[in-house]
Amino acid sequence: MKFASQSCDLLQQGDRRGPGSCPVGFLLSVRGLKVYLTHSSGVFWGRRFVIHAVDDVSFDVACGEVLGVIGESGSGKTTLARAIVRLIPAISGQIIIDGVDWNAPGVRITRQMRRNVQMIFQDPFLSLNPRMTVSESIGEAVAIHFPELGMKEQKRKVVEVLDMVGLPASIMEKYPHELSGGQCQRVAIARALVVEPRLLICDEPTSALDVSVQAQILNLLSELKRSRGLTYLFISHDLPAVAYLANRLAVMHSGRLVEIGPTRRILDSPAHPYTQVLIQTLRSGVAPCGVLEEVSMPSKERTLLACPYYLRCSRRVVGLCNSERATAREIGPGHIVECHLAGG
Repeated sequence: MKFASQSCDLLQQGDRRGPGSCPVGFLLSVRGLKVYLTHSSGVFWGRRFVIHAVDDVSFDVACGEVLGVIGESGSGKTTLARAIVRLIPAISGQIIIDGVDWNAPGVRITRQMRRNVQMIFQDPFLSLNPRMTVSESIGEAVAIHFPELGMKEQKRKVVEVLDMVGLPASIMEKYPHELSGGQCQRVAIARALVVEPRLLICDEPTSALDVSVQAQILNLLSELKRSRGLTYLFISHDLPAVAYLANRLAVMHSGRLVEIGPTRRILDSPAHPYTQVLIQTLRSGVAPCGVLEEVSMPSKERTLLACPYYLRCSRRVVGLCNSERATAREIGPGHIVECHLAGG
């Protein structure tokens, strides 16, 4: 049985901390999600091939919870986030938000559904329109989602949300290039918050910022979670940030979810060989020789292996790891791993 089916049952017993409540138990449930991207090896005559960017991924996020997602570059984290909000199409699987499958054939995503899910992007400068002032950028979202409000009420809402993220009303007529990186990211957060979402998908929200500003943004996100009962899908390679915010942690590799469980348990006792090396690398900045290096086999072929980490794994078993996909197993309370060798 693959991770897509078994993990769904096991995750029903996961962490449900947080002030929010969901009528269906989870605010977000992803089931067997697949996103395949077409890539060309050359400009004119190169062969076209398919990359399994997200390959049969399943997980749940409870109301008020923060699920952290980590993995090296190219592991599928950002593709997963963009597929959830339907910025890119998924070829199959379910994206169930508030009990509605956003990926079902013929489903109509209403304005209210869009309001409930907002995304914060990695680069705050690129996520804001350079030709729009702060007031216009946030006010546009207010006008779209609250058309019944008059101009005065819309402006008041903009001022209130700026105050919520720690920005003065005096920046309302400024453009993105007149703001610092930290201020731009706060504006992006304010624009997401002004429509009163329930789920925020944060794609590396601090990685483009100075270290001194990163802590301020993390503290802001933590306070907003506490005060507004928000739910986060938090993508990051910053372990201190993940440990600070996340209730649970999911590890992605080559489009697959290889391990998921309580944050502290995974950080202290990682079970999958890839998770062990990834955490060691992120903590020290230096990977064990050859373990996180690229191998000669192209990524499109590695994804077809039973275990995409097979060629880089020092513990691999020939004839097993390269031919039979491991079944997801619960090796501790809420701690699930897809590996033949884990927990043994």
